[in-house]
Amino acid sequence: MQKFQDLTKNELNQILIDMTLLQSGFDGLDIKYSLNGGTLLGAMRNGDFIPWDWDVEYIIYGDVIWYDLISRLKSLGLDVTVTIFSGAPKILIHSVVLIEIFKFVKKDSMYYRGHWIIKNNNMLIPSKYLDKLITFNFKGIKTYIPTLSQEYLTYRYGNWEVPVVHEPEDFSYLTEAFSPCKKN
Repeated sequence: MQKFQDLTKNELNQILIDMTLLQSGFDGLDIKYSLNGGTLLGAMRNGDFIPWDWDVEYIIYGDVIWYDLISRLKSLGLDVTVTIFSGAPKILIHSVVLIEIFKFVKKDSMYYRGHWIIKNNNMLIPSKYLDKLITFNFKGIKTYIPTLSQEYLTYRYGNWEVPVVHEPEDFSYLTEAFSPCKKN
């Protein structure tokens, strides 16, 4: 996996182009979305990608029809696959680095990662952190972030303002093929 610190200026520009295309796909289908994970953390910490990170992460919210979204993204020229991660489907955009799209569904006062509520879901987020979004300029791209981004990052990471370098132990989730029509 390539890390942001190893990318050329042209490669970084291609990621921004692909992020813009992706967001136009969301906008064209009226899909609510925001930056998430390390991308949100880097945006909030220093207005940039985390140098040792290897992906871009988004959340999409609510009732999204996977087929429509995937078809729209492919029509924009993006290289799209769907995979399973921690029991839930996610969309991968194959750019210079991976762009990962996680669907969050709200039930009562919590957001759950995935198309359905999974027992022992490892991503339960109180809705107060994600209900309201604001526009945010990330490296020249207008995008969305949670209004309570700092509080959300504290909830997820603790002291998020102090950089911690870590390496993932396993990238196998990137290769697990997922078909929405296939029974697991």
